[in-house]
Amino acid sequence: MTLDRSCSGLPSLPSLDPLEEKILELVARAGQSKERLSVRDMMARSELGSHATLHARLKAMRDKGWIMLTDTEDSRRKQIGHRRRSSISTSCRSVS
Repeated sequence: MTLDRSCSGLPSLPSLDPLEEKILELVARAGQSKERLSVRDMMARSELGSHATLHARLKAMRDKGWIMLTDTEDSRRKQIGHRRRSSISTSCRSVS
């Protein structure tokens, strides 16, 4: 079975703007290298914009279903991870 045929029944996720795509790329890279990525880590990246902008984008991406925020051992910190279905949808989109 080809990838495009296996993707036909999957739910699609809302589109991302260029900054959200860049954030998702960073999250995916961290996941591939088994690194933990927290909201604080993202805030340290000045190329992503202000703290308020980044918080708004992370919230929007969570609401759209692209990422998830999970608790760490310190309840004040959240770890960012991508949802498994988002990586599938991204792969499906590139095949089409």
